[in-house]
Amino acid sequence: MGGTFSLYARPDSQLPNIVFILADDLGYGDVGCYNSDSRVPTPNLDQFASEGMRFTDAHSPSTVCTPTRYSLMTGRMEFRTGYRGVFTGVGGPCLIEQERLTLPQMLRERGYTTACFGKWHIGMTFLDKDGNHIKTGGVKGVQQIDYSRAIPDAPIHRGFDHFYGTACCPTTDWLYAYIDGDRIPVPPTKLLDKSQLPKHPYGNDCRRGMVAENFDHEEVDLVFLDKSQKFLEQHVKESPDKPFFLFHSMQAVHLPSFAADQFKGKTEAGPHGDFIFEMDHVVGELLKTLERLGVADNTLVIFGSDNGPEVPTVLDMRKTHQHDGARPWRGVKRDQWEGGHRTPFIVRWPGKIKAGTTSDQLTSLTDVMATCAAISGARLPDDAAEDSYNMLPVLLSTQGDKPVRRYLLQQTMSLAMSIRDGQWKYLDHKGSGGNNYQRDGAWGMKPYALENTDPEAPGQLYDLKTDPGETNNLYSQHPEKVKELKSQLELFRNSGRSAPVHKLSAELPERDGAADDYRRVLTEADPKTNKFLNQQRAEFLGVSYRVASTKSEKFLLFHQSADEFIKAGEIGKGLRRLDSLLTALPTEGRDQIRDAESALRWSQMIGGLRLGEQDNCVAMHGPDSCLFPITGSGVHVEPRGMLLAIENLDWFLVHSPQRLDLRWLRNLTSMALGDWPEGVPEQFRMGQELFASPSDVGRFPDVAPQVGLATMGLCGGASLEDFNGDGYLDLFVSSWGPTDPVHYFENNGTGQFEDKTAAMGLAGVTGGLNLTHADYDNDGDPDVLILRGAWLGVAGHHPNTLLRNDGAKFTDVTEFSGILSFHPTQTADWGDYDRDGDLDLFIGNESGRQEVHPCELFENQGDGTFVEVAEKVGLQHAAYVKGVAWGDIDNDGDLDLYLSTMGSSNVLYENLGPASEEGRPRFRDITARATVGAPLLSFPTWFWDYDQDGRLDILAGSYGSFEESMLEGVAADYLGLPTADEGIRLYRNRGEGRFEEVSEKTEIRRTVLPMGANFGDLDGDGWLDAYFGTGQPDLATLVPNRMFRNVQGQRFEDVTSSGGFGHLQKGHGIAFGDIDHDGDQDIFATMGGAYEGDGYANVLFENPGHGHRWLTLRLSGTRSSRDARHARVRIEVKTESGPRTIHRVVGTGGSFGASSSQLEVGLGTATAVTAVTVDWPVSGRARYQGFSLDSVYSIKEGQAEPTEVQTVPFKLGTVATSPPAKD
Repeated sequence: MGGTFSLYARPDSQLPNIVFILADDLGYGDVGCYNSDSRVPTPNLDQFASEGMRFTDAHSPSTVCTPTRYSLMTGRMEFRTGYRGVFTGVGGPCLIEQERLTLPQMLRERGYTTACFGKWHIGMTFLDKDGNHIKTGGVKGVQQIDYSRAIPDAPIHRGFDHFYGTACCPTTDWLYAYIDGDRIPVPPTKLLDKSQLPKHPYGNDCRRGMVAENFDHEEVDLVFLDKSQKFLEQHVKESPDKPFFLFHSMQAVHLPSFAADQFKGKTEAGPHGDFIFEMDHVVGELLKTLERLGVADNTLVIFGSDNGPEVPTVLDMRKTHQHDGARPWRGVKRDQWEGGHRTPFIVRWPGKIKAGTTSDQLTSLTDVMATCAAISGARLPDDAAEDSYNMLPVLLSTQGDKPVRRYLLQQTMSLAMSIRDGQWKYLDHKGSGGNNYQRDGAWGMKPYALENTDPEAPGQLYDLKTDPGETNNLYSQHPEKVKELKSQLELFRNSGRSAPVHKLSAELPERDGAADDYRRVLTEADPKTNKFLNQQRAEFLGVSYRVASTKSEKFLLFHQSADEFIKAGEIGKGLRRLDSLLTALPTEGRDQIRDAESALRWSQMIGGLRLGEQDNCVAMHGPDSCLFPITGSGVHVEPRGMLLAIENLDWFLVHSPQRLDLRWLRNLTSMALGDWPEGVPEQFRMGQELFASPSDVGRFPDVAPQVGLATMGLCGGASLEDFNGDGYLDLFVSSWGPTDPVHYFENNGTGQFEDKTAAMGLAGVTGGLNLTHADYDNDGDPDVLILRGAWLGVAGHHPNTLLRNDGAKFTDVTEFSGILSFHPTQTADWGDYDRDGDLDLFIGNESGRQEVHPCELFENQGDGTFVEVAEKVGLQHAAYVKGVAWGDIDNDGDLDLYLSTMGSSNVLYENLGPASEEGRPRFRDITARATVGAPLLSFPTWFWDYDQDGRLDILAGSYGSFEESMLEGVAADYLGLPTADEGIRLYRNRGEGRFEEVSEKTEIRRTVLPMGANFGDLDGDGWLDAYFGTGQPDLATLVPNRMFRNVQGQRFEDVTSSGGFGHLQKGHGIAFGDIDHDGDQDIFATMGGAYEGDGYANVLFENPGHGHRWLTLRLSGTRSSRDARHARVRIEVKTESGPRTIHRVVGTGGSFGASSSQLEVGLGTATAVTAVTVDWPVSGRARYQGFSLDSVYSIKEGQAEPTEVQTVPFKLGTVATSPPAKD
């Protein structure tokens, strides 16, 4: 992955300095270059505009100061914090969360020195003498401050290296004192004597607070100017090669209008005009300082205001000076109308921005962060700058007329909202959203109240193109536009962002669908917080190492960078770094540095393991590569990696002989070298008997390389289905890297698969940890849903993608269908919950401590669109959901729902059937009664009838335990020792909504660590078996994927070794299906881990056959869904020992991996098929006869007889003996 589009791609390039000057309460009409009728001279700003770009449609994100300043510093709308109002006095704590990336922090990490001088007003925590946070307001709160204590969340704790300024409004507030860094060096000692201050209409907004001896209300902005100038001078003198970011935050022109003596009477616009003139002077002095120091040509300077002009200034100056600070807009500060937030915004960058240009691009102060990221080459994670757009193309005049922003959000301090869409503006409230337009007096806007043209409307809609003054409310005249904008506003509220995820411009393929318009898959992510961006993390840590100041810090950073290089696949580079660190350790006194040596050796051991895998399993891939127990051609030809691992493992075992994870790895490494078990010290040896299979199911060879399916990738999903309708099972495969392409492989019926990704319209579709498919539009072509965002928390606001299949190509219909949302997920299931013949979609989202992402139920409307109804039917569940399964637990024909979650109880929802509310069924939680809540760390799940009694049972796999390492748990389980892991849980359905936990009884309660998992009939005996992929990301967690054979519904036996299923590479999406038309099920698994360098080739295990009879059924619904999803099927057969009934359900199997929906039924030793009974979800029961053994049939809902389908078996990897038959 590269960086955000930037003029400066390398850390050591000459980055520009950045100065941001923020005026306070300066209106659009207060500046000469914006208002030709202005009565206040602003020569410096006018000259500044002539040298740069002036924006005419720029906005503060809020109509008041605190929210705007939060948004400027974070690129995020402040309403997302939930805070209402503005801070005063000792108000706090800081609104910016400690872990949130800020604009100065982002730039500091790019090598900038950062400084803030002036007004902060985003909250600080002041402490009393007992160290408690002061929550008392007014003067009393100020009087409780213990000035010997540091402020724990001052600006220097939010990304600034330097700060000198005030907590809130400098000349308005209760605390009149300067903060230097995180302390107040000169505390306030007396109450303010207001009688000594100027008296005029603009001088009353000044509270009688506590004032420090060095605080002069009329000199504040000159003090801030002096601090900024001295910072610039010192920085250029001491660090001329290092870029700086200066945030100069003025008091001017917030009331009270106390201009310094030298500016009084300088204008003909009264005291407030003089104050504006002083503000303009400050801007000019800062620009002159840059010129004097010789840095102006490489300095980007931005000027803006935090909101519109204040009420008294506008009222009085309109009357007495014919000056309108809000001109030409309606509204003032606090109002949601344009005058409250459309503000001056000017940018100068010599040599980059064309002088004297004007832009009508829609922009906001929130956009400063993404723009500065693009300029500096900073990487923005998904959980930062969520409402910030990159305006750099506009500044460079490369954008043209195409808007960067389509939408713009605005808020008031009461969290009233508005949204712009081009010329249209929607306000979600009546009135101004701020000021009282029925009020008289100095703060009364009554003289400027306009007639409400739509008094009954609950909101407002304006066409700014024809009505820029917002005089004509069109709310009732354009209900569709209101509905559209209201919906978009809610989407932005609930999705957590309004800007696209910050992306890699050079790597963005063009796509038509909504998910790719947002381009949230090809993301810019933060290498500091996203542990899976290993190459970027290694580079970032390397830069950090070079600037670190202490030996211990350098040691740690160099070690961490070595780990990241190993995870990124650059193992040699990582090992060389580790070797240099180990060599540097002193030879004497090693006991005192045991922890440091242990950490380095552990990393070196992991590097050795992965080097062995790369040298052998990847570079010399063969049929036995990385299959556990390692034998035959799986033994490593190149031993260097495992020898290095053994060297370190033996060192560890001397010091920690009791550790089972070390014991496991020591046996594994010896296997890889071909000297197991003899090569393992006897006390650590794990015998061959521990891994032997009790039954021989025959070897399932991996034929993926021979058939064209051995693509390399990371963890991902798999869907096995006949996507093009030719009768052969095709494969749709994903890999979770944001730029990893999906692959569509078409089965040609001659033993080979052809990559038809581009031909099917899938070029540019990327990412996805999981897949699921279904014919949601009932056209006979299976469609695909790609699931994204899992494990990433606040950075996982990725859209899923719904791809509609027309048999010839896939089309992205995510937005059109109505399922577009932005939640982290990897699990979903299709089912007709309301039995109307259309498949509905339930998506299990991941809620964590930082964010809540309720699950979603999208109800199919039958016209290709969906409506989200989870809350209406009682399914708006919020948990860390990792598995979802529909199934009818009580055989009443209605689908019930099971959710597998991590860190909370699993949940079983009962479908109560046809209900009253809009004709929708409702659900109730019956988990307690059903006793199916375990395990605590639950992952894959499914419904199945494992004991063939006609009732659906539940399986839920445990992903380990908080109390032990995952590797130790697996080793303990193999050794028969106790383990904290809850193991795989199997719940037998006893009827009447009650279940019995039988995992111990059936011997499946094993520690497996499953992610990808699915079930099928391994040996064709009619009993359903289960295969589990072990996808834990840690490179040291080398454990086999596991296959469990169902022994006549009584118990499960581990046949991993005999079948050759024990792949040590990470296993994810798993699918069972009869790919070669020989009547038995082959098994596909998507391989690869989560770290960038942990890729592996996907596998296809070919079933060798077991001589059992079989029957394949392809069901097609007419009243039920076209793919007959969740139809219950009962196959009655004759055997030599008597009649037998086999139960199946149409579906794709488990929650991580999707098998074919055709029923491939092993019949064991059956001698004849008596009948097949189908319970169709809509039309009910139908009985069919006339079946032959070892045959394929299609059954259509409503038809009396099945139709036999002629198929020809073929050998995988070779040419069939007959041409491929068409169904």
